[in-house]
Amino acid sequence: MAESQESTRLIEAARRLAAEKLAPDAQRVDRDAAFPTEALRAMADAGFCAMSIPAEYGGNPVDAETICRVTEELARGCPSTAAVLMAYVIGIQPLVDAGTPEQKKAYLPDLARARRSVCFAVTEAHAGSDVSAMSTAAKRHGDGWVLNGIKCLIGNAVGADLCIVGAKTNPDAGHKGVSVFVVEANTPGYSVSRVYTKMGMRGTTTGEITFDNVVVPHNALLGAEGQGSQYLLGTLDLARLTLAAEAIGLAQAALEESVSYAKLRLTFGQPLANRQAIQFMLADMATSIHAARTMLYHACELRSQGKPFNMEASMVKLFASEMAGRVSDSALQIHGGWGLVDHSRVEALYRDARYTRIWEGASEIQRMIISRCLLREKSA
Repeated sequence: MAESQESTRLIEAARRLAAEKLAPDAQRVDRDAAFPTEALRAMADAGFCAMSIPAEYGGNPVDAETICRVTEELARGCPSTAAVLMAYVIGIQPLVDAGTPEQKKAYLPDLARARRSVCFAVTEAHAGSDVSAMSTAAKRHGDGWVLNGIKCLIGNAVGADLCIVGAKTNPDAGHKGVSVFVVEANTPGYSVSRVYTKMGMRGTTTGEITFDNVVVPHNALLGAEGQGSQYLLGTLDLARLTLAAEAIGLAQAALEESVSYAKLRLTFGQPLANRQAIQFMLADMATSIHAARTMLYHACELRSQGKPFNMEASMVKLFASEMAGRVSDSALQIHGGWGLVDHSRVEALYRDARYTRIWEGASEIQRMIISRCLLREKSA
Protein backbone atom coordinates (compact mmCIF):
# COMPACT_ATOMS: atom_id res chain seq x y z
CA MET A 1 0.00 0.00 0.00
CA ALA A 2 1.36 3.45 -0.88
CA GLU A 3 2.01 5.58 2.19
CA SER A 4 0.27 8.92 2.55
CA GLN A 5 2.36 11.93 3.50
CA GLU A 6 0.88 11.83 7.02
CA SER A 7 1.59 8.12 7.39
CA THR A 8 5.21 8.69 6.40
CA ARG A 9 5.50 11.53 8.91
CA LEU A 10 4.09 9.42 11.75
CA ILE A 11 6.31 6.40 11.01
CA GLU A 12 9.45 8.54 10.78
CA ALA A 13 8.49 10.36 13.99
CA ALA A 14 8.05 7.01 15.74
CA ARG A 15 11.44 5.83 14.50
CA ARG A 16 13.15 8.99 15.82
CA LEU A 17 11.36 8.85 19.16
CA ALA A 18 12.29 5.20 19.61
CA ALA A 19 15.97 5.81 18.84
CA GLU A 20 16.44 9.08 20.70
CA LYS A 21 14.24 8.67 23.79
CA LEU A 22 12.68 5.25 24.21
CA ALA A 23 15.66 2.95 23.73
CA PRO A 24 17.94 4.94 26.07
CA ASP A 25 15.27 4.81 28.79
CA ALA A 26 14.05 1.25 28.23
CA GLN A 27 16.37 -0.33 30.81
CA ARG A 28 15.13 2.03 33.55
CA VAL A 29 11.49 1.45 32.60
CA ASP A 30 12.00 -2.32 32.86
CA ARG A 31 14.16 -2.30 35.99
CA ASP A 32 11.93 0.08 37.98
CA ALA A 33 8.59 -1.00 36.47
CA ALA A 34 8.22 2.70 35.70
CA PHE A 35 5.24 3.90 33.71
CA PRO A 36 6.68 5.90 30.76
CA THR A 37 4.88 9.17 31.53
CA GLU A 38 7.20 11.43 29.54
CA ALA A 39 7.14 9.05 26.59
CA LEU A 40 3.34 9.06 26.62
CA ARG A 41 3.35 12.85 26.45
CA ALA A 42 5.83 12.73 23.55
CA MET A 43 3.63 10.19 21.74
CA ALA A 44 0.57 12.39 22.21
CA ASP A 45 2.47 15.45 20.94
CA ALA A 46 3.50 13.46 17.85
CA GLY A 47 -0.13 12.55 17.13
CA PHE A 48 0.13 8.83 17.92
CA CYS A 49 -2.70 8.79 20.48
CA ALA A 50 -5.05 10.28 17.87
CA MET A 51 -4.38 7.78 15.08
CA SER A 52 -7.80 6.11 15.21
CA ILE A 53 -9.87 9.16 16.19
CA PRO A 54 -11.94 11.01 13.54
CA ALA A 55 -10.64 14.45 12.59
CA GLU A 56 -13.81 16.22 13.73
CA TYR A 57 -13.03 15.13 17.29
CA GLY A 58 -9.42 16.27 17.25
CA GLY A 59 -8.07 13.08 15.76
CA ASN A 60 -5.53 12.22 13.13
CA PRO A 61 -7.02 9.10 11.51
CA VAL A 62 -4.78 6.77 9.53
CA ASP A 63 -5.11 3.20 8.28
CA ALA A 64 -4.32 0.05 10.26
CA GLU A 65 -0.97 -0.47 8.53
CA THR A 66 0.24 2.95 9.68
CA ILE A 67 -0.88 2.25 13.25
CA CYS A 68 0.97 -1.06 13.14
CA ARG A 69 4.13 0.40 11.64
CA VAL A 70 4.19 3.12 14.29
CA THR A 71 3.72 0.44 16.96
CA GLU A 72 6.55 -1.65 15.50
CA GLU A 73 8.96 1.29 15.48
CA LEU A 74 8.12 2.18 19.09
CA ALA A 75 8.50 -1.45 20.19
CA ARG A 76 12.02 -1.51 18.74
CA GLY A 77 12.87 1.18 21.27
CA CYS A 78 10.79 0.11 24.27
CA PRO A 79 8.11 -2.60 24.08
CA SER A 80 6.43 -1.37 27.27
CA THR A 81 5.96 2.12 25.83
CA ALA A 82 4.55 0.68 22.61
CA ALA A 83 2.15 -1.42 24.68
CA VAL A 84 0.94 1.69 26.53
CA LEU A 85 0.09 3.31 23.20
CA MET A 86 -1.52 0.10 21.97
CA ALA A 87 -3.82 0.09 25.00
CA TYR A 88 -4.84 3.68 24.19
CA VAL A 89 -5.58 3.05 20.54
CA ILE A 90 -7.47 -0.18 21.26
CA GLY A 91 -9.28 1.14 24.34
CA ILE A 92 -10.99 3.93 22.47
CA GLN A 93 -12.06 1.80 19.51
CA PRO A 94 -15.57 0.89 20.79
CA LEU A 95 -16.15 4.59 21.46
CA VAL A 96 -15.01 5.46 17.93
CA ASP A 97 -17.09 2.68 16.35
CA ALA A 98 -20.28 2.80 18.42
CA GLY A 99 -20.35 6.08 20.34
CA THR A 100 -22.94 8.76 19.70
CA PRO A 101 -21.78 12.19 18.48
CA GLU A 102 -22.35 13.47 22.02
CA GLN A 103 -20.23 10.71 23.57
CA LYS A 104 -17.45 11.24 21.06
CA LYS A 105 -17.47 14.99 21.62
CA ALA A 106 -17.32 14.47 25.39
CA TYR A 107 -14.34 12.11 25.41
CA LEU A 108 -12.38 11.85 22.17
CA PRO A 109 -10.74 15.31 22.00
CA ASP A 110 -9.11 14.80 25.41
CA LEU A 111 -8.13 11.22 24.58
CA ALA A 112 -6.53 12.37 21.32
CA ARG A 113 -4.11 14.55 23.30
CA ALA A 114 -3.73 12.14 26.24
CA ARG A 115 -5.28 14.72 28.55
CA ARG A 116 -7.37 11.79 29.75
CA SER A 117 -6.47 8.10 29.72
CA VAL A 118 -8.51 5.00 28.98
CA CYS A 119 -8.52 1.28 29.66
CA PHE A 120 -10.40 -1.54 27.93
CA ALA A 121 -11.94 -4.04 30.36
CA VAL A 122 -13.16 -7.36 28.98
CA THR A 123 -11.11 -10.15 30.58
CA GLU A 124 -12.44 -11.98 33.63
CA ALA A 125 -10.78 -14.65 35.75
CA HIS A 126 -13.07 -17.49 34.68
CA ALA A 127 -14.03 -16.26 31.22
CA GLY A 128 -10.77 -15.14 29.65
CA SER A 129 -11.28 -14.40 25.95
CA ASP A 130 -14.84 -15.81 25.91
CA VAL A 131 -16.93 -12.65 25.72
CA SER A 132 -20.20 -14.56 26.03
CA ALA A 133 -19.07 -16.13 29.33
CA MET A 134 -18.43 -12.87 31.20
CA SER A 135 -20.23 -12.47 34.51
CA THR A 136 -19.97 -8.71 35.03
CA ALA A 137 -23.60 -7.54 34.99
CA ALA A 138 -25.33 -4.29 34.13
CA LYS A 139 -28.92 -3.92 35.33
CA ARG A 140 -31.33 -1.09 34.70
CA HIS A 141 -31.45 1.41 37.54
CA GLY A 142 -34.00 4.17 37.05
CA ASP A 143 -33.04 5.82 33.79
CA GLY A 144 -29.49 4.44 34.03
CA TRP A 145 -27.58 1.27 34.87
CA VAL A 146 -25.85 -0.33 37.84
CA LEU A 147 -22.72 -2.44 37.18
CA ASN A 148 -21.30 -5.22 39.32
CA GLY A 149 -18.35 -7.50 38.63
CA ILE A 150 -14.58 -7.85 38.52
CA LYS A 151 -12.31 -7.49 35.48
CA CYS A 152 -8.75 -8.81 35.64
CA LEU A 153 -5.47 -8.41 33.74
CA ILE A 154 -6.51 -4.99 32.46
CA GLY A 155 -3.81 -2.93 30.77
CA ASN A 156 -3.55 0.78 31.68
CA ALA A 157 -5.87 0.10 34.64
CA VAL A 158 -3.86 2.29 37.00
CA GLY A 159 -4.54 5.97 36.43
CA ALA A 160 -7.14 5.49 33.69
CA ASP A 161 -9.78 8.23 33.69
CA LEU A 162 -12.22 6.20 31.62
CA CYS A 163 -12.98 2.51 31.36
CA ILE A 164 -14.61 0.92 28.33
CA VAL A 165 -16.20 -2.17 29.87
CA GLY A 166 -18.21 -5.13 28.62
CA ALA A 167 -21.09 -6.33 30.80
CA LYS A 168 -24.08 -8.66 30.55
CA THR A 169 -27.37 -6.80 30.21
CA ASN A 170 -29.22 -10.06 29.50
CA PRO A 171 -27.49 -12.98 31.27
CA ASP A 172 -29.61 -15.58 29.46
CA ALA A 173 -28.82 -14.43 25.91
CA GLY A 174 -25.18 -15.54 25.58
CA HIS A 175 -23.17 -13.27 23.31
CA LYS A 176 -26.36 -11.42 22.36
CA GLY A 177 -26.74 -10.30 25.97
CA VAL A 178 -23.46 -8.35 26.11
CA SER A 179 -23.37 -4.55 26.06
CA VAL A 180 -20.57 -2.01 26.32
CA PHE A 181 -20.39 0.97 28.65
CA VAL A 182 -18.07 3.92 29.20
CA VAL A 183 -17.49 4.41 32.91
CA GLU A 184 -15.65 7.34 34.49
CA ALA A 185 -13.10 6.17 37.05
CA ASN A 186 -14.24 8.65 39.69
CA THR A 187 -17.69 7.03 39.82
CA PRO A 188 -18.47 5.68 43.32
CA GLY A 189 -17.94 1.92 43.52
CA TYR A 190 -15.30 1.83 40.78
CA SER A 191 -11.85 0.85 42.02
CA VAL A 192 -8.55 -0.62 40.91
CA SER A 193 -8.59 -3.39 43.49
CA ARG A 194 -5.27 -5.01 42.64
CA VAL A 195 -2.10 -4.15 40.72
CA TYR A 196 0.00 -7.00 39.35
CA THR A 197 3.78 -7.38 39.37
CA LYS A 198 4.79 -8.82 36.01
CA MET A 199 7.75 -10.67 34.53
CA GLY A 200 7.76 -8.58 31.36
CA MET A 201 6.25 -5.43 29.82
CA ARG A 202 6.96 -3.97 33.23
CA GLY A 203 6.43 -0.36 32.19
CA THR A 204 2.76 -1.03 31.60
CA THR A 205 0.30 -1.05 34.47
CA THR A 206 -1.87 -4.14 34.65
CA GLY A 207 -4.54 -4.49 37.29
CA GLU A 208 -7.89 -5.71 38.48
CA ILE A 209 -10.95 -3.46 38.36
CA THR A 210 -13.91 -3.93 40.67
CA PHE A 211 -17.39 -2.60 39.92
CA ASP A 212 -19.34 -2.51 43.18
CA ASN A 213 -22.82 -1.12 42.51
CA VAL A 214 -21.42 1.41 40.04
CA VAL A 215 -24.32 3.58 38.90
CA VAL A 216 -23.97 5.18 35.46
CA PRO A 217 -26.43 7.27 33.41
CA HIS A 218 -28.34 5.87 30.44
CA ASN A 219 -25.95 7.56 28.01
CA ALA A 220 -23.04 5.52 29.35
CA LEU A 221 -24.22 2.72 27.04
CA LEU A 222 -22.12 2.55 23.85
CA GLY A 223 -24.11 1.60 20.76
CA ALA A 224 -27.14 -0.64 20.98
CA GLU A 225 -27.98 -2.79 23.97
CA GLY A 226 -27.06 -6.42 23.33
CA GLN A 227 -24.68 -5.56 20.47
CA GLY A 228 -21.57 -5.39 22.61
CA SER A 229 -20.06 -8.65 21.41
CA GLN A 230 -19.62 -7.38 17.88
CA TYR A 231 -18.03 -4.13 19.14
CA LEU A 232 -15.66 -6.00 21.46
CA LEU A 233 -14.70 -8.70 18.95
CA GLY A 234 -14.11 -6.10 16.24
CA THR A 235 -11.84 -4.25 18.64
CA LEU A 236 -9.97 -7.46 19.48
CA ASP A 237 -9.28 -8.07 15.77
CA LEU A 238 -7.54 -4.67 15.54
CA ALA A 239 -5.80 -5.39 18.86
CA ARG A 240 -4.34 -8.57 17.42
CA LEU A 241 -2.85 -6.66 14.51
CA THR A 242 -1.19 -4.15 16.82
CA LEU A 243 -0.01 -6.93 19.14
CA ALA A 244 1.61 -8.62 16.13
CA ALA A 245 3.31 -5.32 15.30
CA GLU A 246 4.58 -5.11 18.88
CA ALA A 247 6.00 -8.63 18.59
CA ILE A 248 7.68 -7.80 15.27
CA GLY A 249 9.23 -4.63 16.69
CA LEU A 250 10.75 -6.30 19.71
CA ALA A 251 11.97 -9.21 17.57
CA GLN A 252 13.64 -6.70 15.25
CA ALA A 253 15.35 -5.13 18.26
CA ALA A 254 16.56 -8.57 19.38
CA LEU A 255 17.95 -9.24 15.90
CA GLU A 256 19.75 -5.89 15.77
CA GLU A 257 21.27 -6.46 19.21
CA SER A 258 22.42 -9.91 18.08
CA VAL A 259 24.02 -8.68 14.86
CA SER A 260 25.92 -5.95 16.73
CA TYR A 261 27.10 -8.33 19.44
CA ALA A 262 28.15 -11.03 16.97
CA LYS A 263 30.38 -8.53 15.18
CA LEU A 264 32.08 -7.41 18.40
CA ARG A 265 32.39 -10.63 20.41
CA LEU A 266 35.60 -12.54 19.80
CA THR A 267 35.79 -16.31 20.20
CA PHE A 268 39.13 -18.05 19.72
CA GLY A 269 40.47 -15.00 17.93
CA GLN A 270 37.58 -14.47 15.54
CA PRO A 271 34.33 -12.47 15.68
CA LEU A 272 31.31 -14.56 16.60
CA ALA A 273 29.78 -13.38 13.31
CA ASN A 274 32.32 -15.53 11.41
CA ARG A 275 30.85 -18.72 12.87
CA GLN A 276 28.45 -20.40 10.48
CA ALA A 277 26.23 -21.59 13.33
CA ILE A 278 25.66 -17.96 14.36
CA GLN A 279 25.22 -16.83 10.75
CA PHE A 280 22.46 -19.39 10.25
CA MET A 281 20.73 -18.34 13.47
CA LEU A 282 20.74 -14.71 12.32
CA ALA A 283 19.43 -15.70 8.89
CA ASP A 284 16.55 -17.65 10.41
CA MET A 285 15.72 -14.77 12.74
CA ALA A 286 15.62 -12.23 9.90
CA THR A 287 13.55 -14.53 7.67
CA SER A 288 10.97 -15.14 10.39
CA ILE A 289 10.61 -11.42 11.08
CA HIS A 290 10.15 -10.69 7.39
CA ALA A 291 7.47 -13.39 7.09
CA ALA A 292 5.54 -12.00 10.07
CA ARG A 293 5.75 -8.45 8.72
CA THR A 294 4.44 -9.58 5.33
CA MET A 295 1.52 -11.39 6.97
CA LEU A 296 0.73 -8.28 9.02
CA TYR A 297 0.64 -5.94 6.04
CA HIS A 298 -1.66 -8.36 4.21
CA ALA A 299 -4.12 -8.44 7.11
CA CYS A 300 -4.01 -4.64 7.36
CA GLU A 301 -4.76 -4.37 3.64
CA LEU A 302 -7.83 -6.59 4.04
CA ARG A 303 -9.10 -4.37 6.86
CA SER A 304 -8.50 -1.20 4.82
CA GLN A 305 -10.50 -2.70 1.94
CA GLY A 306 -13.41 -3.51 4.25
CA LYS A 307 -12.92 -7.24 3.74
CA PRO A 308 -13.13 -9.89 6.49
CA PHE A 309 -9.79 -10.23 8.26
CA ASN A 310 -10.72 -12.10 11.42
CA MET A 311 -8.82 -15.25 10.46
CA GLU A 312 -5.81 -13.34 9.15
CA ALA A 313 -5.67 -11.25 12.35
CA SER A 314 -5.52 -14.42 14.41
CA MET A 315 -2.97 -15.96 12.05
CA VAL A 316 -0.55 -13.06 12.25
CA LYS A 317 -1.01 -12.67 16.01
CA LEU A 318 -0.24 -16.37 16.45
CA PHE A 319 2.73 -16.41 14.08
CA ALA A 320 4.27 -13.10 15.15
CA SER A 321 4.04 -13.76 18.88
CA GLU A 322 5.55 -17.23 18.61
CA MET A 323 8.17 -15.89 16.19
CA ALA A 324 9.13 -13.22 18.75
CA GLY A 325 9.64 -15.95 21.31
CA ARG A 326 11.96 -17.90 19.02
CA VAL A 327 13.91 -14.84 17.90
CA SER A 328 14.41 -13.49 21.43
CA ASP A 329 15.48 -16.95 22.56
CA SER A 330 18.07 -17.09 19.78
CA ALA A 331 19.25 -13.61 20.71
CA LEU A 332 19.80 -14.71 24.28
CA GLN A 333 21.70 -17.78 23.06
CA ILE A 334 23.95 -15.68 20.84
CA HIS A 335 24.78 -13.40 23.77
CA GLY A 336 25.64 -16.37 25.96
CA GLY A 337 26.21 -15.60 29.62
CA TRP A 338 26.20 -11.84 29.01
CA GLY A 339 22.57 -12.10 27.97
CA LEU A 340 21.58 -13.39 31.39
CA VAL A 341 23.08 -10.78 33.69
CA ASP A 342 22.58 -7.16 34.77
CA HIS A 343 19.24 -6.62 33.06
CA SER A 344 20.70 -6.93 29.57
CA ARG A 345 18.61 -5.69 26.65
CA VAL A 346 18.06 -9.16 25.18
CA GLU A 347 17.06 -10.57 28.58
CA ALA A 348 14.35 -7.92 28.88
CA LEU A 349 13.21 -8.53 25.30
CA TYR A 350 13.02 -12.26 26.05
CA ARG A 351 10.67 -11.59 28.97
CA ASP A 352 8.63 -9.07 26.98
CA ALA A 353 8.28 -11.50 24.08
CA ARG A 354 6.77 -14.13 26.33
CA TYR A 355 3.86 -11.81 27.03
CA THR A 356 2.89 -11.52 23.39
CA ARG A 357 1.85 -15.17 23.23
CA ILE A 358 -0.82 -14.52 25.86
CA TRP A 359 -2.04 -10.94 25.41
CA GLU A 360 -5.11 -10.39 23.21
CA GLY A 361 -5.89 -14.11 23.23
CA ALA A 362 -3.35 -16.85 23.84
CA SER A 363 -1.92 -18.89 20.97
CA GLU A 364 -4.42 -21.66 21.66
CA ILE A 365 -7.32 -19.21 21.29
CA GLN A 366 -5.91 -18.03 17.96
CA ARG A 367 -5.66 -21.62 16.71
CA MET A 368 -9.27 -22.20 17.75
CA ILE A 369 -10.42 -19.09 15.84
CA ILE A 370 -8.43 -20.04 12.74
CA SER A 371 -9.73 -23.61 12.70
CA ARG A 372 -13.32 -22.44 13.15
CA CYS A 373 -12.93 -20.06 10.21
CA LEU A 374 -11.51 -22.84 8.06
CA LEU A 375 -14.25 -25.34 8.98
CA ARG A 376 -16.94 -22.72 8.42
CA GLU A 377 -15.52 -22.05 4.94
CA LYS A 378 -15.44 -25.74 4.09
CA SER A 379 -19.03 -26.30 5.17
CA ALA A 380 -20.39 -23.22 3.39
